[in-house]
Amino acid sequence: MKQYFLLVVLSLWNLSQVQAQLYTERKNQHRFAQTYLGLGAQYAPSGGQLFWNDGQSAFPHMVAPRLTIGGLHFWGHVDFQMNFALSHLTNRQLDPQTQFEYSSGSDLNVRFYPWAIKFGAIRPYVGIGVNFTTFTLDHEFLGFRGDIYMQTTATAGLSFAFKNWQVNAEANWFPFNKKTFYTNHQDAATMVLPPLYVSLGVARYFDVTLREEKGMESGSTLALEEELKADKKLSCFSIGIGASTTFFLSAPKFSTGARASVPRHKSEIHPDLGIGYFFHRANMHVGLSYRWFQSGVESYGVEHLIRRQSLAIEGYKFLLNYKGFVPFVGLTIGLERWAMAEFIGNEQVGATQRTQMIAPGLIFGWDILASPLETWVLRTNLRYYPFQTITDVEGKQSRVDQFEFNFIQAVFYPQRMVHIPKAKKAAKEAGAIF
Repeated sequence: MKQYFLLVVLSLWNLSQVQAQLYTERKNQHRFAQTYLGLGAQYAPSGGQLFWNDGQSAFPHMVAPRLTIGGLHFWGHVDFQMNFALSHLTNRQLDPQTQFEYSSGSDLNVRFYPWAIKFGAIRPYVGIGVNFTTFTLDHEFLGFRGDIYMQTTATAGLSFAFKNWQVNAEANWFPFNKKTFYTNHQDAATMVLPPLYVSLGVARYFDVTLREEKGMESGSTLALEEELKADKKLSCFSIGIGASTTFFLSAPKFSTGARASVPRHKSEIHPDLGIGYFFHRANMHVGLSYRWFQSGVESYGVEHLIRRQSLAIEGYKFLLNYKGFVPFVGLTIGLERWAMAEFIGNEQVGATQRTQMIAPGLIFGWDILASPLETWVLRTNLRYYPFQTITDVEGKQSRVDQFEFNFIQAVFYPQRMVHIPKAKKAAKEAGAIF
């Protein structure tokens, strides 16, 4: 996954050549949002404690290089972003027999700017987010245990933008930083994570919507839309490619023996593929989506694996178009295949527990739409599947309700990629302005 995001950075870093600050000149749908990529580092000062073995150990300071993917919305007032930890640099020796790894991990954030970002000016912001802190112990004799803690974060910082670059300096506060961590199969230790982190980063904007502005302002785009609509060439098939993060809103809990120390299944990143059909007049989309992942949790030689495959029929209606921000809502019905197994060491214990079900859910999200003649769009999907129940390794029925967040999905319209360039070329030859 790290290699994938680094490839994205290398591929897109120089796409933006426009030096003007687009959304300060006028506020229309083509200047509503700007995507950006960035690199930075987060620093956690020494602090926090792990109380174990009748003693306590302090966390050393940590530096985490991070990749940032995000988008400015509402003309520089709202910023949605994801940060991915590429590594973490720290002292990993807890005692002579035990190493640990501690990282603030990845996070999802939304920032609010009271004053819109402006080139050459410092702008304050506040934000909220969800962080995924990871902590592991690797004992010479007991073995390995790792856990992920989903934490609410509060953020405050300053941004300085110039020529499509932006520098951010911020502080992150973790108000609920007291956690539990098993130091062996029986003993649950108290852990107090460092409550405050600071970070510094730089990001580069690139724009994919401004190209449509001339056609919309001249009226050529709307005229061509009516022509293509009459010829029934705007309704078309779609192909969607992206990545989602799935969250276990409910997960199996174990209470017997060594199983009691096994961490709860929390979240996984996985591919999100889709095919469908867009009905232009009805402004609706119907299609199939396919997602799959494997979630593994381990505690000192005892490991639980969950696999999920979901093939869903989905239909949703686009509600409105606010300056290129196009929200939608609909229903999804998935054929869900689950499997759960337990391992001690490398040996499976007992049979694999398999569950199959039909699961209804909700889907909602938004497109960033520069023109009704787009041949591809950036889409954000969110799915909620309640009331999913599987058989766990103890033979009990356990809830595994799912919430899926697909931050950015690229949706391509192959038929439009053929029809629209031809129609635009003919319209230009007839004097239309695009």
